[in-house]
This record gives sequence, structure tokens and C-alpha cells, in this order.
Amino acid sequence: MPVFDRSNHGTTDGTRHPFSVPKAPRERHPNYHVRESRLPIGDDYVIDHDPGGRLFVVDGRFLRVRESLTIRDTSGTEVFHVQGTLLGVRDLLKLMRDGAVIATIRKQTPSSESEQDSEQYVVELPGSEHVEVIGSPADRAYSLSFCDFVVATVSHAWMPFGSGYRVQVAPEQDDGVVLAVTVCLDVMSRRPRT
Repeated sequence: MPVFDRSNHGTTDGTRHPFSVPKAPRERHPNYHVRESRLPIGDDYVIDHDPGGRLFVVDGRFLRVRESLTIRDTSGTEVFHVQGTLLGVRDLLKLMRDGAVIATIRKQTPSSESEQDSEQYVVELPGSEHVEVIGSPADRAYSLSFCDFVVATVSHAWMPFGSGYRVQVAPEQDDGVVLAVTVCLDVMSRRPRT
């Protein structure tokens, strides 16, 4: 069973960026399954390594317009915390590790009338960098692009107990951050419109 080793992943002190352009292409990309369990009180997810075992459990609590998600490893230790507001044009979630914001996921206002029906998202990183969201998070068919390089691909996956999606992550990324971002996008894009 794979173990999530925080020492090999991005840090809040800036020593390693959670998103990067791989120095050399590799044939194998880590695959993950994210399974949801929608309950009346929140959005809960389980994240498994494929092949392998469970890596994270996401505990979501939806209280009016304030969103709070806690992502824990298999021992129950909090790895990420997500806090934000889901209020139409002010939809945003902040992804935090050890109390520091490492990414802000924001729903963008469409720039033209032809885009009014399509929701667009961006992942803002510290230092004015960003990760583009290309495709449809609501359909669970999209990719994340950093510096014009696809760092993750998300596709819908049928699962025997509930619905979910598959995530394929490029080498040299902070897989935990990438997976947390996909959960944020899933929560934001699947929330009923007000």
C-alpha cells in the first residue's frame, strides 16, 4: 500500500513548488480514484491510489454559504484544510497546508455573452502564478495546465458504490495538492446553481 510521504512534496516555505514542469518525460504517471459520498450534511470523498490503497479521506461540511473541507491521511492526520465561500460570482476556495494558503481555486466571471452558460475556473498560486483548468469540471472531463504543460488529467469513472473520477498526475508534481485541487473543483462545479 503506498504511503503519502510529505517530505517528498511541496512545502509552504517555498522550497519546492507544488506544480512544476517535469525535467524529463516519464512513461508512467500515478493514477488515483476519487470516490464521492454525498450526504445531506456535506461532501465527503475517499481518495485511493490505483493500484494500491487508500491515501486520503475528505470530510466536507457545508454550513449555509461557508464551505469547509478537511483532507486527512489514513492515520487521521490533517494534511490540507479548505475554506471558502460559495456565493455565485464570489465562489472561491482556499487550499491550506499547515495554516498557509498554497492555492486559491476561483470561479471566473465569463468574459463574453457566449460564455455565460459555461463555468470557468482558475487555480491561483502564490507569486502571481496560476494553473489553467481546461475542460469541464462539472462533467469530470478536464485537465490542469501549468506553464503550458498538462500536469493532471481528470476523467469520469464508474464506481460500484457511488460516483467518482480518475486523476492521472504528471511526474514531479505534489500529488496531494493536485488531488486536493480536483476535490475543490468537484465541489464548486457540482454545487447546485443559486
